[in-house]
Order: sequence, then structure tokens, then C-alpha cells
Amino acid sequence: MEAAPATATSSATSTSTTESTVPPPVKTMRALVLEDFTNPAKFKEIPIPTPKDGEVLIKMESAPINPSDLAFLKGHYSSNKPFPCVPGFEGSGVVVASGGNKETTGFNTNTSLILTFSNHFFSLLFRWSLGLEPCE
Repeated sequence: MEAAPATATSSATSTSTTESTVPPPVKTMRALVLEDFTNPAKFKEIPIPTPKDGEVLIKMESAPINPSDLAFLKGHYSSNKPFPCVPGFEGSGVVVASGGNKETTGFNTNTSLILTFSNHFFSLLFRWSLGLEPCE
């Protein structure tokens, strides 16, 4: 005797909910961290910094590795970066937050920019992006 194929019927109607789920805000980022010059840099989860007055938070999209970066990792490049630090001296990215102040006017969220660790050069880039004349 052959078994009849199994079939299922239901009188319940399916309802689709269109609840949107918003992901929780991201609070950490993965970064290469250098604790000191005697140990190699390691990837770590670190808190995403909150920009202070006159600062912007930039989500890095690219960053080169130059000879100066490699020299810095071994302690052979002069820099005033305090430990622990995220190595690197330049890159490009997008502004994702601002601490406010007239110094950050024009750096709205989603503003793309290039940056360098040199304060003078960054000042020139900042003023150029605002359409201002370079300062002396």
C-alpha cells in the first residue's frame, strides 16, 4: 500500500510586518595600536573617539604606509604622538561627526577630505576646503 503524499493546509493568513530594525550605534572600531616601541603593533577594538570642540571625527577610507610610518613603528621617526597610539601620518576619509566651533564650519557630515599629521598642512587644507585664503 502506497502512502499518500503529505499535504498541509492552513486557515491562518500570514501577515508581514514591516518593522524596521535600526542597528545600535557603533561604539568601537578596529585599529592597529602601538603601545610602545619595544613591542609590535596589534589590532585591537578601541572606543570611537568623540570629537571635542574644534575637532571632527573622520572615518578613514584609505591610508598609505610610507617609509616614515615604518620608521615610526620602530621608534626611528620623530613624533609627538603619545602612547598608546594609532600609527599613521596621512590618509583620506569622510567626516562622520563634529565637535562644533567655527574651526569646523564647512566640515559637515559626509564631507570628504584628505589629511596629514602636519598641523600646518592640515590648516591649509582646512582653509582651502572652506574657500578661505591660506593663513601665514
